[in-house]
Amino acid sequence: MKVLIFLLFLNLAKLSSAQNMEKNYLGTLLLPNNSAISFSIHFNEEDGVVNGYTLTNINTPDETKSDLSGIYFKKDKYFQLQETQILSTTSEADLSTFCFIHANLYIKGRLGNKRLEGEFVGLFANNDTCASGKILLMEKEKLEKKVKKVKKKI
Repeated sequence: MKVLIFLLFLNLAKLSSAQNMEKNYLGTLLLPNNSAISFSIHFNEEDGVVNGYTLTNINTPDETKSDLSGIYFKKDKYFQLQETQILSTTSEADLSTFCFIHANLYIKGRLGNKRLEGEFVGLFANNDTCASGKILLMEKEKLEKKVKKVKKKI
């Protein structure tokens, strides 16, 4: 009986330690020529495995939703993410001209001001480089609150 109770507690401890992190981040892709592209990621992280989607060129005629997958390294607070395919787009451009983002993002900031920052490389389907730059993202809810405060002041 003691062994059964011990195994039950062991399983409960394992389930409670397994992290399931659902996040929505909103921000920008910064290109070397100082231009910016709106960008958001929506993902679920479970036991280091990341799955979700990205939105690029949000609320424009070229808005694109792409599949996202990757790995989260908890010890280093580091994400290694990549877009794998186009899920939908409002763009009329040929699909072979789309640039898939491969990003290395770190969790930065403290407590209520956490954000994701890092570098990205964009690759065409044939693995030729099409873009590179930085990614700056904040949790969507927190960014929307900050924008609301700024709008009130204006």
